[in-house]
Amino acid sequence: MKPTRQATTREARVASEVPSFELPAEASSRAVLVFDAGWRIVAASPGVSRLLSVEPGDILGKDMSEAVRMVLKPCFKDPAAYEASFDRVRSHPDEVLEEARETAGAHSQVLHRHSAPLFDQDGNLAGRVEVYSDITRRREVEAAVRHAYEELKASQEQIVHTEKLRAIGETASGVAHDFNNTLGIILGNLQLLLRTVKDEAPLAKLRAAERAALDGMETVRRIQEFVRTRPQEPPEVLDLGALVSEVVEMMESEWRHTTRAHGRRVDVTLDLADGAFALGRPHEIREVLANVLLNAVQAMPEGGSIFVSAGRSESSGWVRIADTGVGMTEDVRRRIFEPFFTTRGVEGTGLGMSVAYGIVRRHEGSISVESEPGRGTAVTVCLPSPPE
Repeated sequence: MKPTRQATTREARVASEVPSFELPAEASSRAVLVFDAGWRIVAASPGVSRLLSVEPGDILGKDMSEAVRMVLKPCFKDPAAYEASFDRVRSHPDEVLEEARETAGAHSQVLHRHSAPLFDQDGNLAGRVEVYSDITRRREVEAAVRHAYEELKASQEQIVHTEKLRAIGETASGVAHDFNNTLGIILGNLQLLLRTVKDEAPLAKLRAAERAALDGMETVRRIQEFVRTRPQEPPEVLDLGALVSEVVEMMESEWRHTTRAHGRRVDVTLDLADGAFALGRPHEIREVLANVLLNAVQAMPEGGSIFVSAGRSESSGWVRIADTGVGMTEDVRRRIFEPFFTTRGVEGTGLGMSVAYGIVRRHEGSISVESEPGRGTAVTVCLPSPPE
């Protein structure tokens, strides 16, 4: 709607009066700009110099477009977006704009910008005011609070996860104890029968039953490995690079035979830094690495690559095993260390990673998993460094 002649006259009157407009004293702590109805800058607080590095005299009396294009726009990290926001308020003069913008330069600040229309006593548009406030510190505090919250949330989730695994472990321990006693009786009677039976047909069935019982006892052993809290022997200084090489060499022939039989190829690349030492029991750490490597191979049904690296930080030695496999969802990743949890159906026991978790926990180390569907998985094992 076009302005009426009366409104136009009133805007001209207001424009002539606004140049004598005086900003309140507290405006000095902020950058305040006042535009008249003709979009001329008619007032600027001293804070313009401090926050925008612009002298008020350089913009007073200038048309908004000229001031923005020549003086104000270069003050911001994203000048094009800043200019576009001014185009927006010029085409929608009745709107209030709230935004945060980062200033340019080595010592950038985050400024909150409040842009609002000014109306005269009759309710007609008389100009616009823009107030810029430094919220850099507030943003830093907000970021620190968010970081602290995320850390607290992660710690809480870790505590819940640990307690959940502990409860599962205690239950599994009781089941394993009873199951082991039952299997012992079954296995003992089977082995007695094997000594007395001579007919080959029942002997074959007895041997099959014996194998099943022995497999059951191995499963029980793995459950007990997960829940066992007292190490049987003291840790020693391990060269993680050498240990990784041993495990890869030990398992390579097995997985290459399996993968070639299914027409797929798995390539393994090693990046083993010198001096990657840690404290541990070698046979247990070999089992951890073997379980993780086996999972990596199984996660690549079409073949792929595995990258194994080892190194040392200030307080720990670490091994990272990353694959280019199918990856896993967040729900699966969270449950990966639970006993009997498996995504492989009847083919898997769901004990490999839970055993690895139990071993690493007893070593006072950590094991973490990063994964996304379709983007592979990376497992990092950290173990305490030996004393200097």
